Amino acid sequence: MKKVVLVFYLIGCTCASYGQEKIKVETSTETMDTVQYSQLLRAYNKIIRAQEEKLSLFKIDLVGPYLFLVSNWEDKDAARNKVINLAFEQKVNPNWSWIVESYLRSDRDDFQEVQILGGIRYYYFMNKRMLRGKSANNFSGNYFSAVSTYGHRFSKNDDHATINLLYGIQRRLGKHFFFDINFGLENIFKAFENRETGIDFIFTGKWGISF
Repeated sequence: MKKVVLVFYLIGCTCASYGQEKIKVETSTETMDTVQYSQLLRAYNKIIRAQEEKLSLFKIDLVGPYLFLVSNWEDKDAARNKVINLAFEQKVNPNWSWIVESYLRSDRDDFQEVQILGGIRYYYFMNKRMLRGKSANNFSGNYFSAVSTYGHRFSKNDDHATINLLYGIQRRLGKHFFFDINFGLENIFKAFENRETGIDFIFTGKWGISF
């Protein structure tokens, strides 16, 4: 009987020891995963300038000039693109900002069109960012936007005007780069020649230099 009790006692000790080792390994693994996640999060926040306080941002888009340069120069219309696209955004408070933007559209011979945009943006995640200890004034966030645009074509003395409701994602990349994409509904109430008034879907994407 004593031998049986001793055998069960040894088995119990072995199982308890194994369980403790398993808990230690699992705890160590969880700690390692948490540390790695924290390191990745810190690196990501550094890239998008999450802790930087900045109330204004000047942006120069590089996508338009790039597409202009690589367009098919055998086709005049194919080379038409946004050659110069400039924007300035100013924070009013952590959640709200106003933005003005302008661009020139051109083909390989001369400038064809100029457009001016003005509007507001609402960054709806900024309160959560502040609760996490991040800056709410670095222009990295998701937003809703209402903008109005006015365009003029030089060659035909033709005008174009819209009011747009958009959803967008903007991120700062390092100290001097950004990307900004948005999409939504464009209400064209004054159209260029050969275009119709009405509501249309719009998508824009920008990547470039910011100051």
